[in-house]
Amino acid sequence: MNENCKIPGAKCMDDNIIKAYRDLLETSKKNPILGAVLPFSKSEIKIAEKALNQYQEDCRKCALFAKNDINCLETARTNFNRNMPSSYKDVYPWKNYDWNYANYISNNYSTDALKPGGGNLKGIIKNATNISKSLDGFIFDPIPNNLSNPYGFDINSDYPVYKCKDDQLCRITESIKRNRQEIPTTDKFIKQFPIDGEYSSSYFYRLGSCRRPDIKNMNDCEKRGYKWTPSSIEDGGGSCIQPKYMYIDNSPKPFFNGSKGKGLIPSITNDLLDIMPDKLFNNLLGQSTSGLQIDVCPNVEAFENVSNYNKIGIVILIGLIIIYIGNKLK
Repeated sequence: MNENCKIPGAKCMDDNIIKAYRDLLETSKKNPILGAVLPFSKSEIKIAEKALNQYQEDCRKCALFAKNDINCLETARTNFNRNMPSSYKDVYPWKNYDWNYANYISNNYSTDALKPGGGNLKGIIKNATNISKSLDGFIFDPIPNNLSNPYGFDINSDYPVYKCKDDQLCRITESIKRNRQEIPTTDKFIKQFPIDGEYSSSYFYRLGSCRRPDIKNMNDCEKRGYKWTPSSIEDGGGSCIQPKYMYIDNSPKPFFNGSKGKGLIPSITNDLLDIMPDKLFNNLLGQSTSGLQIDVCPNVEAFENVSNYNKIGIVILIGLIIIYIGNKLK
């Protein structure tokens, strides 16, 4: 970061809000009754403090380098809300969830990326080559590609390379968007699926919870990234709750087996097939399909809110896929 671009004396606009959060956390540490009401365990207090520290750093970046730009501040606030104990395990990684197809396409297929040729023969040949490359994006080129990284700053990511080139506000805001997120649990399910390369827009979405009666104390529970729910403040008892996830595979796929075409058109066609009634019915029964892998609780009968899952599951699945397809079409 260029220190010469700092604004002398600039202050974060949310200093008072940050102070109020810090006071609340200090109260939670000193008063276990209030901590249980919020609720904040020791583990959750650490998570909240880390989120608050990151927010303070991001907010000061917006003040020092971006003149407290509203988009910069909103990005910092969004990250803060997502990093708090109530939300940070809902989606992993949030950056993949926000993958911007329009930025990737601009990086690789816009007039900035494919400089048009002149009116001479050489220019005509270049323009024909550019048209061919653009068509490849629709039919053959995978988006994201195998060099993509959701936290990257190059043309293979969704970082708006040409938009941010001469725009300091854009660069600061995009750098805040790319704060890395820690893995939410130690579960094998979370670790076995890729989240970069062609899977840079694929992510884990929390479906519900599993009771873990085999985990008897808070320390063992929270070490795994689970949530301990105390039964009472006095006796130290309680129960361990494991978040249950599904993996949404948004990687580009060919429409025909053996085809090399992974561009937007075959990829969107595959997305539409993933919301066909037979696949959705299997998902609602808790079964995995090609586009959605669903975790299994250690004890299936311990899965909470099964009836609610059956009622709202189809809405969640269709909504997520519609949003995803809409981002591609933009």
